[in-house]
Amino acid sequence: MPTKSEGSSADRRSPRNRFWTLSPLDFRYYGADNEFFHRLYPYVSEEAYIKYQLKVEATLATTLANSNWQLCSIEQADEIINACEQVTASEVYEEEERVNHAVRALVNCIQRKVTAKAKPYVHLFATSNDITDSASALRLKELTINVIVPDLVELEMLLISLARKYANVPQIGRTHGQHAEPITFGFALASYVSRLLGRIQRIIDCAENLQGKFSGSVGAYNALSLIDESNAPLFEQQLLDKLGLKRSERYISTQIVQPEYLTDLAYSVISCFSVLANLADDIRHLHRTEIAEVEQAYNVHDIGSSTMPHKVNPKNFEQVKSMWKMTMPRMVTVFMDQISEHQRDLTNSASGRFLIELFVAFDYSTNRLVSAFEMVKANAENMRTNLETSMDRLISEPLYILLALNGFSEAYRRVRELVEESETTKIPIAELIWEKHDIRPILQKLRHDQVETLKDPTKYVGVSRQRALETAAQAEESIVMILGSYIRGSVDASSLVSFREERRPSYENMRALHENVTTPTDSVKIFFYGSFMDLEVLRTLGVVPRTFETAELKNWNITFSPMATLDPSEGDSVYGIIAELSRAEVRTLYSRDDLKHYKPVDITAATKRNKHVPAQCYISKPRTGQKPSVEYLQRVIHAAENLGFPPAYLTQLRRTPTTQTSNS
Repeated sequence: MPTKSEGSSADRRSPRNRFWTLSPLDFRYYGADNEFFHRLYPYVSEEAYIKYQLKVEATLATTLANSNWQLCSIEQADEIINACEQVTASEVYEEEERVNHAVRALVNCIQRKVTAKAKPYVHLFATSNDITDSASALRLKELTINVIVPDLVELEMLLISLARKYANVPQIGRTHGQHAEPITFGFALASYVSRLLGRIQRIIDCAENLQGKFSGSVGAYNALSLIDESNAPLFEQQLLDKLGLKRSERYISTQIVQPEYLTDLAYSVISCFSVLANLADDIRHLHRTEIAEVEQAYNVHDIGSSTMPHKVNPKNFEQVKSMWKMTMPRMVTVFMDQISEHQRDLTNSASGRFLIELFVAFDYSTNRLVSAFEMVKANAENMRTNLETSMDRLISEPLYILLALNGFSEAYRRVRELVEESETTKIPIAELIWEKHDIRPILQKLRHDQVETLKDPTKYVGVSRQRALETAAQAEESIVMILGSYIRGSVDASSLVSFREERRPSYENMRALHENVTTPTDSVKIFFYGSFMDLEVLRTLGVVPRTFETAELKNWNITFSPMATLDPSEGDSVYGIIAELSRAEVRTLYSRDDLKHYKPVDITAATKRNKHVPAQCYISKPRTGQKPSVEYLQRVIHAAENLGFPPAYLTQLRRTPTTQTSNS
């Protein structure tokens, strides 16, 4: 092994050779699949984790420089951003060996690359976990949305196509490992289409709900309160808005982010992994020689045994189940990591570093399952042959139901007697029933299709075909809705390819942070959400926007007291317009006596083109017990209607209580 001095040299044995690594994920799976590796390492590698921390530090600098704080200059913020683009993981780790603290090492590396005037603003007001927890949330959110979800959707679309393809192919249903009643193979696959779809939605919801924090060493905003005690949480909100993360529930945390939201995401992934393992296990069983309802094409290069040349094993399906067995128990560790004494301890530090492996193993298995399904096909002939081996016994349920429907009081017991008699005499039940005087009269009253089912139970598949096709169609529609925030239009192989190519880790575009610094230039973008959404109202006040477009502001809620204002509210949205005004117009507008109590905050709103636009938004503290006038509320509703905002939002506005007397 290398000595310590050799370890610091250029010829050091490093993970660049995957066979020197410890984890099978590195040397056999993730690290051995070049295409998969290059898609994931920008998110899951240690280099990536440090880049995400640098992204948070750079975003902190832009927030410090923004016009409503102006704690550092734009030039100083630019220096910090430029430095964050240049710092590497190797630099940080070398510095950590010297100072024995990971985040302080990161800060030192940034400070070395900026001037003395900019140094004080690096990491200002931050504690380590403000940076690391926010970086972890951001990278897991982007990994999930940019990589894992498209891979799951690709698998879902493949299962949908197979459910349709085999919707009419009869197969024996199995319970407790034994033949039960007929279904179709497409119906069996449609069950997994439905289960997987629900898990995809849950994973997206949990990823979008991940939270960051910037509340200091014990979560009480101690450092930020030195500059503005009343607005300390607002600084956190603005920083996290720029990162695209939610804040801690009710602006409260300890030194660390509330762990339940990351736990929810990990659980949703494990739950989905269990669906994949169940599917893989079912298909593996269907490969059995004595069943042979699914088969894999023989490939001379695909060796199934070192001594049996004929073997072709369902190894891809087996591997998915095996990977699930390795990963699933780690959920216990995630649950245990929810516990951190008082405001924080380090008992979840080492264990938490392994969490990323859970996501890598899951996505690798998703890709492996896609490849596996592309190489197998159903053997419809064997499915029918297997079904027919239980042909005579399959008659028992439809016979019992038809007898009961026609008033036979002990129908179930009578059919059990027929099964026993058939076993003893070896006479098929389908023949016995026509010899029984208590049963034949009922059989003669049945419809033709009911009689045909008793003659040929392979037709007794219920609504398998219809449910398979309807489930497939509904799943396709749901995918479009679920991914509507990320992919415009139809969701198909082509759009998934484009999505994967377009979505990159946000740290790769730190230059965009320069644009997020709102500065005292000639113009400013304002998010209007009340009566000022009506451009005619603005014009009567001498304000003419240079440009405007509709936008959605997430995690805020509109209230009236008596005029419109906003409150932070997780999961809610406010709709309005982003208008570009001159700074003189903004000063004129908000110097009015009735608007002086409105104060600007920095926000980021999403336009219809899904572009996230930094802007300012003026809000005031709600005035207790005051309601809007009918006329004022109607102006807001009328503007919202004309701008085409969602019906649910219009309904919310219309339900606002008003005063009976009108005022503006």
